[in-house]
Amino acid sequence: MPHMFPSPARRLGVGELMVKEETQQGRPHAARQPPDRRRQRRHRRSYRREDNAVSRFQPFSSQFVSLPVDNIDTDQIIPARFLKTISKEGLGGQFFNDWRYEADGTPKPDFVLNKPESKGKRIQLAGDNFGCGSSREHAPWALTQYGFRAVVSTSFADIFKQTSLKNSILPVAIPREIHIELFAHPD
Repeated sequence: MPHMFPSPARRLGVGELMVKEETQQGRPHAARQPPDRRRQRRHRRSYRREDNAVSRFQPFSSQFVSLPVDNIDTDQIIPARFLKTISKEGLGGQFFNDWRYEADGTPKPDFVLNKPESKGKRIQLAGDNFGCGSSREHAPWALTQYGFRAVVSTSFADIFKQTSLKNSILPVAIPREIHIELFAHPD
C-alpha cells in the first residue's frame, strides 16, 4: 500500500501518530512545493529599475531660484505626456516644460529657470502648497534631474513630500513670515 492513514472512523489515542509511508512513485510533498515546504522565491532582477538607489544626502550651499507661484501641482512640474518612462533619465529637460518653452519648443526668455543667473542653483524657493495634485513620482525625479536638491515652501502635499525624500530631494517647510521675507530679499 502506498499510503497508510488511520481510517476516519478510528480515533487517535494519546501518543499515537499518523503514519505516512512513501513509495518511490509517490510525492513526499505537495505539487510545486519544495520538499522542505519553504516557498521558493522567484527573483525578478530583470524587472528591477537600475536607478532606484537613493543617494545619501550631502550638505551643500547654494543660492535659490524664486518661483513665487502658489499651488504648483505635479502636472505643471512634469506634464503627463512625459510620463511614459520608468527611468529618471531625461526628465530634467521636461521639468516645467509648459512654463519654460513656447509651443514651437523655443525657450521663454522671461521664465526664471531660463535666465542665466538661475543656472547651477540647487534650491528652489516655491510658493505655498508645492507639489499638490496627483502622486506622480516623476515630479521629484524631474527636480533631481534638473539639478535641484531642495525645495523651500510653506507647505507641501504629503505624497509629494514623501516621494521627494525617497528621491534625495529635501522639502523644507518654513513659516509664512520667513517665506515672505525670502521672496522680498532673494539675495
